[in-house]
Amino acid sequence: MSKKTAAEKRLDQLEEDWRSEPGRISLRIFTAADLRLLLESSEEVRELIRAIVQGGDAGRAGGDERAADMPAVRPALPYVLASTVENELRRQLDDANRTIKELRSDNERLADEASEERKRARDAERQIDKLRKLNAFGSAGEVLDVLVGNPQLAKRLSLAGVKKDAESAIRVVAVLAQRQGLERVFEVLVDLVDGRPVGSGLDEAQRGLLMAALAWHNHNWPDLPYRLFEPKVGGEFKFDQHKRSVHTPTGERVARLLVPGLCTAKGKVEIKPLVATD
Repeated sequence: MSKKTAAEKRLDQLEEDWRSEPGRISLRIFTAADLRLLLESSEEVRELIRAIVQGGDAGRAGGDERAADMPAVRPALPYVLASTVENELRRQLDDANRTIKELRSDNERLADEASEERKRARDAERQIDKLRKLNAFGSAGEVLDVLVGNPQLAKRLSLAGVKKDAESAIRVVAVLAQRQGLERVFEVLVDLVDGRPVGSGLDEAQRGLLMAALAWHNHNWPDLPYRLFEPKVGGEFKFDQHKRSVHTPTGERVARLLVPGLCTAKGKVEIKPLVATD
């Protein structure tokens, strides 16, 4: 005995459901292919459809004995079949909508994650840029130590509130690398040194601050570089090139260099050096 084909097995299932009471029909899926299979294989289904088309009673309309012998047409059956197909299609539609919603949710989540990754990348680029700047101006940490340890000096240089962090280091470089910032360093250091007993010039930290500011300025303005002007001790005091300390109001000779001056690359004096004379 040969095995039944898939179509024959399906037809057996459909015929079994067909003969069930309307209230007991439990088709989970009924497709157009199932309907075609019934129409091609079941004379009973075809007769029923003819009866529905002719008004519900094929026997009275055409005298067909088989139709007359059939039980009364059950109008619930085609409705149930259509309803079953509709329900299955609605289920598939719900599944599709649910899948679309999940995909949209996944897309939104992925978009948020991508946005966060882009933000982290931008932050990393900014940090790298900061590190590059700090590497270019390696003395920023030493200058910060001086300014943090001397808040009054930091305030006079318009750098009040600086801390030992990258943001403060960048702020210090940005301010002191400008011509006005560099000139302010000279001005403040001259006031500090001239306010102390004669003979006390720049200490190591103050000279480091001065040299750092000069290096930063020249890095930012390579076409307008400056250099320190340090007159020779024992040389002639020149009023147009030197600034005399308040502690030595007289004298014709440079006895000590207290604070270097500033001149252009061609030697033009821009800021006079502070000297003691005798």
